[in-house]
Amino acid sequence: MSEFVRFPRTPHLALLGPVEVREDKVMTPAEAEAFLAEEVVVEEKVDGENLGLSVVDGEIRAQSRGSYVELGGLSFRGLEAWLRPRAARLAEALGDDLVLFGEWCAVRHAVAYDALPDWLLVFDVYDRRAGRFRPLDDRDELAASLGLAVVPRLATGRFTLSELEAMIGRSRVGDVPMEGIVVRHVACADHRAKLVRPEFVEAIDEHWRSRPVVRNRLARA
Repeated sequence: MSEFVRFPRTPHLALLGPVEVREDKVMTPAEAEAFLAEEVVVEEKVDGENLGLSVVDGEIRAQSRGSYVELGGLSFRGLEAWLRPRAARLAEALGDDLVLFGEWCAVRHAVAYDALPDWLLVFDVYDRRAGRFRPLDDRDELAASLGLAVVPRLATGRFTLSELEAMIGRSRVGDVPMEGIVVRHVACADHRAKLVRPEFVEAIDEHWRSRPVVRNRLARA
């Protein structure tokens, strides 16, 4: 059986308000300054359920954070039907080495989306053989070959913290404020950090599982 790959927690580049975070790391000002000295890619942080797809014993398996999951549960409503026509192509493309990570957005969490390109938005591809995440151009090429959507890209370059904060505007996949952004080094996709709206951090206290299930919506054709 292929080694299980747990998606790492992404540290906060900074906190944008007087909020508390529980288990996430927050970079020191010096760490953030060093991080932003490199060229970065900025993408929208989408609010859904962390989903990993990989091949186990010849079949596609789904995982979330620290374990494999059974299809059909609340967190991944609709995933089984979504996977069925795509499983063979995914298995062939991923093989034994690759793990595809994305955000499963069928069920509304704290942010309501009404213009999703698909229920899954890919944000990473991990290469077990190389022991690292694939460059984002490779991720995009793989996703395109499989007909999968990726998270919205906002900008590439060198930015200050205030410039990055100003990018947290309207979502590209719904008429709502973004949850936040994910910032990665162009030279190494493993090096990433996030900036999250204070209102979203506070909304986590009212967990979506305690509310009636509401589905997000796909963009109109």
